[in-house]
Amino acid sequence: MLLAYSTVGGNGEMSFLQQQTRLTERLGVDRTWDTLRQGLADIYKSNTLGQGRYMELYNLVYQYCTSNNLTLPLHSRSLLSGCELLGEQLYTRLRDFLRDFLHRMAATGLESQDEALLQYYKVAWNNYIFSSAVTHHIFLYMNRHWIRRVREDKNDVYEVYSLAMLMWRDSLLVELGSRVTEAVVRLITRERDGDPINTQLVSCIKQSYIDMGVENRRLRCGRLDYYRYSDVAKFQL
Repeated sequence: MLLAYSTVGGNGEMSFLQQQTRLTERLGVDRTWDTLRQGLADIYKSNTLGQGRYMELYNLVYQYCTSNNLTLPLHSRSLLSGCELLGEQLYTRLRDFLRDFLHRMAATGLESQDEALLQYYKVAWNNYIFSSAVTHHIFLYMNRHWIRRVREDKNDVYEVYSLAMLMWRDSLLVELGSRVTEAVVRLITRERDGDPINTQLVSCIKQSYIDMGVENRRLRCGRLDYYRYSDVAKFQL
C-alpha cells in the first residue's frame, strides 16, 4: 500500500519530508565522495591498500547505490525525483578526479623526452591500469546497476575501467601523446639502423594504445582504433 503525502505545503514551500530527503541526498553525495576521493588518491599513488580499507570503500559504493535507489529498474527509478542525478553526480566526480590526476601526470611527463619519457610512460601506464582495475572493482555494484542501465540510453557513460582508459586517451595523451609516439618512432628507427634498443618500451606503448581503444557500439569504434591510426602502427610492430 502506498502512502500519499504532500510534497509542497499550502504556501508553496517544500514539506518537511522533502526537505529532509534533499538534505540526506546532498550529504550522502558529499560525504560519500569525500571518503572515496581519499581512497582513490591512495590507490592512484600506488599506496598499499589493506583489505579492510578496500572493503570500506567497496561497501561505501554499495551503500550509496542501495540507499539512493540506484539499483531499482529504470521504470521504477524514473518515479523517484533526483535518483538518476545522484548516480550521475558520483560518476562525474570520479571522471573529474581521473582527469585532474592525468593532467598532473602529463605535466610531469613533459619534463622528459626520448627514452626517459618512454620509461616514465611505461611505469605510469602500468601503475595506472593496476589502480584502475582496483577502482573498477570498488565501483562494481555501480557498474552492474546504475551504469549498465544508463548505458541503454546514453552513449557517453562507461563502466569504470573503460572510463579510465578513455580518460587516459582523452586527457593524458592529448597533452603527451605526440611526444610519446615520436619517441617510439625514433627508437624503432634506431633498431632498424642496427642499434640495440629496449624493446619492452615499444611493446608497452603499443599495448597501451590498443587497450585504450574503448569500444563504442553506436559509433562503431573498436579497441584497435587508437592504435590503428597512430604512427606507431605504421611500423607493423
